[in-house]
Amino acid sequence: FSYISGGLKSPSFLINQIFENQNKKVNIKYINLSKVYKNKFSQNEINLYISENKDFLKRELVNLSYVKLNPQNLTQSNEYSNQYFQAIDKIENLIFDGANIDKIKNEYNLKLTSLDDFYLKKDENDKSLIEIYSNRNSDKINLIDKDEYFLLYEIKEIKKEIPSIKDVDFFNKVKNEMYLKEKNKLHQSL
Repeated sequence: FSYISGGLKSPSFLINQIFENQNKKVNIKYINLSKVYKNKFSQNEINLYISENKDFLKRELVNLSYVKLNPQNLTQSNEYSNQYFQAIDKIENLIFDGANIDKIKNEYNLKLTSLDDFYLKKDENDKSLIEIYSNRNSDKINLIDKDEYFLLYEIKEIKKEIPSIKDVDFFNKVKNEMYLKEKNKLHQSL
């Protein structure tokens, strides 16, 4: 309920108070903190940060082999025939029996793509590699049904290493982490 718009004769002090609240100006002063944040670090500071945060900064590198199984490379046909799906079933059975990807490659004369020390980069756009890397800690060998093909892969080895400081992605990650740490320190001290 409002006295002003309610149809009653309002006292002048209420009218003046509402007028002042609606028309007041507020002067705001602020400090641009982006100029205060530390964003340049010496090589010694970067090396010290890396040595103090070794476990956090380690990157998982994966050695893997994979092949996209389609009728062309599995049965030398362009059609998804019964023969193709029987071969897929046999490959699944070999996986369940503990066969590795090299044995399957030799039996079906497949051409594998092998990658050593692979990690997921920000600009990676190969959906197969993204899926393999995201499933690296589950099954070491797997056959995944995709819409147009089956993806067969094997993770041979996973290792955690600190990348070289010359790696641009790693260097930018370290600088960004240091920047955020300094930013948090400044905010806590305010």
